[in-house]
Amino acid sequence: MRLKQRIDIFLKLVDIRKALDIYFERVNISEELKDTFALTILEKYEKIRSFWKSHYDLRFPQVLINMGIIPNYSGFWYYIEEVEILLKLGIEPREFLFWGRNYDKDMNKLPNTEYLLIKDMDTDHIQAIIDGKWCISGIHYETFLKELERRK
Repeated sequence: MRLKQRIDIFLKLVDIRKALDIYFERVNISEELKDTFALTILEKYEKIRSFWKSHYDLRFPQVLINMGIIPNYSGFWYYIEEVEILLKLGIEPREFLFWGRNYDKDMNKLPNTEYLLIKDMDTDHIQAIIDGKWCISGIHYETFLKELERRK
């Protein structure tokens, strides 16, 4: 299950025209057609956002296809995750990666998981995750280490 919170973050950070270059990198379509798709996406931004929030487990290209905004060319891009798009666009992971918090700082269980962007996490919380080996590899781990270094 994907987080609904990621939708507004993605839409705020993404450069739609550059994202279309990623989507269509293996499809031979004209730059003019990509520009037309980008314009349509920007014109229908609120409708896209609303539809996506109602179907938040979809990936961004799946939303665009299901809404009839872009065609469904065969290829891997139908399944591309927003994280991959933002990384390819050079956005720092701290801006869009979430971490689920289940306990407060005194280790009292929270009634519901709270999802925080890494950039919004307390330094002590990040350090506790690293020290407790709650995350030992991957993009979250690398981002935690970079975030701790950034804050020194």
